[in-house]
Amino acid sequence: MRRIASRAGVDPALMYHYFGAKERLLVASIEPPFDPEGIASAIAAAAPSERARRMAALYFGVWEDPAKRESILAMVRSAMTQQSAAELFRQFADVVMLSRVAPALRGPNSELRVEAAISHLFGISVARYLVKIEPMASAPVGELISLVAPVIQRYLDE
Repeated sequence: MRRIASRAGVDPALMYHYFGAKERLLVASIEPPFDPEGIASAIAAAAPSERARRMAALYFGVWEDPAKRESILAMVRSAMTQQSAAELFRQFADVVMLSRVAPALRGPNSELRVEAAISHLFGISVARYLVKIEPMASAPVGELISLVAPVIQRYLDE
């Protein structure tokens, strides 16, 4: 935060006043079309046996909204072609999702397991919404959630 404030020519206290924590500054800089902190908190708060289903439902719920989807697709395309955008995407996943969900898991390698779950969902979203591979692209979202939730649960369990 201090380095960013210095580069912006403002007092670091001003940064903390407007953004609070580093996570909020990162979210503001990316401007995702959803509430990442709320989603991460909802996943972390779920009962362990329901966490994967909630994660998949929230994840695909965002993607299923056409207005949000276009913005997310633009972010994904940028991350695939520009290193700086990819770094921002990584930081976003680490700071917002990983820092909130991984501590809620029991057992070893919680960060790796959360990243595997996020990567799995991300790969499916690329296949479904960007590349539009059939029958994935036209499958009902409820069917997709039921299909992937057990796999995601495996990642999240110890």
